[in-house]
Amino acid sequence: MKYFAALASLLLLPLTVCAQSDAPKTISLGFYGESVFECAETLAEELGAKLQLHEVDEDSLDMPCWLVREDVTPQSAAELFSIAAGYQVSLDDTGHTLHIYQPGVAPGGARVKGYDVSVLSGRFVEYVNSFGAPAVPPKPNEQIEPERTAAEHLADALDEILYEPRGADSDPSVVGDRLLFTLSERDHARVREVLDLLVAEGGGESSALKAERAVIEKLKAAKFSAEIETTPVASVLTAICKAAGLGIVLGPDLAEVAVEQHIDFPHKKAISALEALHLLAAVLADDDLPIDLSVREGTVVADLAGRSSTNGYRVYDIGELLKKLDASFQRQRTASGKDEGFSGDMRRAGGNRVVLDPLEELLDEIHQGEHAVCICFGTRLVVRGGCEAVDAATEILNEMGWEESGN
Repeated sequence: MKYFAALASLLLLPLTVCAQSDAPKTISLGFYGESVFECAETLAEELGAKLQLHEVDEDSLDMPCWLVREDVTPQSAAELFSIAAGYQVSLDDTGHTLHIYQPGVAPGGARVKGYDVSVLSGRFVEYVNSFGAPAVPPKPNEQIEPERTAAEHLADALDEILYEPRGADSDPSVVGDRLLFTLSERDHARVREVLDLLVAEGGGESSALKAERAVIEKLKAAKFSAEIETTPVASVLTAICKAAGLGIVLGPDLAEVAVEQHIDFPHKKAISALEALHLLAAVLADDDLPIDLSVREGTVVADLAGRSSTNGYRVYDIGELLKKLDASFQRQRTASGKDEGFSGDMRRAGGNRVVLDPLEELLDEIHQGEHAVCICFGTRLVVRGGCEAVDAATEILNEMGWEESGN
């Protein structure tokens, strides 16, 4: 592989271990296209851990790995390596074993923990009784779907919110109004966070979304300029992020292409690192290599379009908006039997779907639909996606009449 000489000093970073007497151990990662297996062995050695593969063999880990990040904790390093490898990677609580699993498998050390969701279940029952759409009677010979409790509806919503394409399944067991998850401690913390935000007055943003905002601010503040010729795409991405003092990890499918494909990216005039990333993404799209950019563990993540690993989200309380819309449906009712009349209500219009459906349609119209997942649970709406998609959803909700809590 040929690297552009002017960037060599920026990119060829050693993988070192940094320990401080009064701070947790951190490591600096520098993987530049070596095989995932080679990088896994190196990472395990530097962590002082044993590498253990579970239903994964060395041959399946022969794809190139690109991951550059300074001063990261061992647990965060494992999460970033999981993105680069395309497999579920975890470091056990003792730090003695680095595990690689197939996606979806519960990792070793996972424990069962139950969560009382009676408050959320009660709110969902109130929503259904007030605004729920009428049940649709089955068609002749059609099998009747069994009724489901509020906790079961919540379990489905959480599975969507917490979904990780390279992580463990988060589908819980439902026992009454308790949800039982079998997860690692880090994933249990994610469950607790989303439940807290669903309960909180006004909802709020997840820690992952807040962390993405901090990274975007760094990219906006940093200046980038370079005369780059015939340089691997992966190296150009890394140079832009390093200008902002940030690391980068490439998804395995992008790494296979980005390590070998060379481009020119001449920008003598200084622009922000964020602008540079957007310009590079546009250049790659023109070359039939569309990419998505996201953030994990304070690190920029680049992957092929449609394979983003974004896990941030925002919870909205749309209870007051539903009340407004219910009143608007009532105002538009006419006497029965009139031509062009209306005798329906918000319940027959679909309950919370009167917000969810147009939100999804409008996000599609402004080309943000592919970057956002919208989930409703009673009077709580969750938009999972990056900052741009979430902010677009917020603007649309404002136009619908939604207001921030306390406004």
